[in-house]
Amino acid sequence: MPLTVKEVEAAQPQSKAWKLHDERGLYLQISPNGSKIWHLRYSYQGQKKKISFGPFPDVSLKAARAKRDEARSSVADGVDPLQKRREQKLQAKLASEHTFASIAREYIAKRVNDGDRAFSEATRKKTEWLLSLLEPKLGRVPVSEITAPLLLDALTEVQESGRRETARRLRSFAGRVLKHAIITGRAENNPAPALQGALATPEVRHHPAVIKPKAVGELLRAIDGYAGFASTNAALRLSAHLFQRPGEIRQMKWEDLDLESAI
Repeated sequence: MPLTVKEVEAAQPQSKAWKLHDERGLYLQISPNGSKIWHLRYSYQGQKKKISFGPFPDVSLKAARAKRDEARSSVADGVDPLQKRREQKLQAKLASEHTFASIAREYIAKRVNDGDRAFSEATRKKTEWLLSLLEPKLGRVPVSEITAPLLLDALTEVQESGRRETARRLRSFAGRVLKHAIITGRAENNPAPALQGALATPEVRHHPAVIKPKAVGELLRAIDGYAGFASTNAALRLSAHLFQRPGEIRQMKWEDLDLESAI
């Protein structure tokens, strides 16, 4: 006879564990400590097996029967429900370990370990900074579950703070991380390229520039008349001939120069 909800609720613990049987292999085991756990006995390839469905009342009688029917259907399809559950737990565990943040750090470390010349110390720090901006929303999300709407939401938040160019760089960085995840078998999709046109175009800011010949002459004469530090005057004069960045001029060493060859 099938169980009723009243029978399940009325079942009391005894000195030893005992069972209340439902139909088609489903039963409720009542332990001496009062816990009530649903189990299913089934046969798979000639072997007797048991799978648990959780405690009552968290799992109701109706829910336990639904789980029983699903498990028996799997057996009929040639799939062991116990093995299926183990695989699902393993997949969930792997997904929790392969978060966006963990894959991103793995990607950064790979670029560093590979000795990529384009990945300088400054570039590494900037990349880690980009990751820090995405971590609040994407850091703990399994990389295989990063979707276009989820990524766009994180990018839009940065964009709406006024950092349009940063948002575009974040999209590019996220794309590289997801590509690495696909190559290493932790993800199947990379939604970042599809979002290329979804972000606002950054406002163009033109840097001040001297573009008229007469103004260039005025600038050079002003440099010649500069009466400040000699090192500053030399740096200004060199900049007009070498067209290097201020930091490169400041950090230049004597061994970088070949005065005899004028190089």
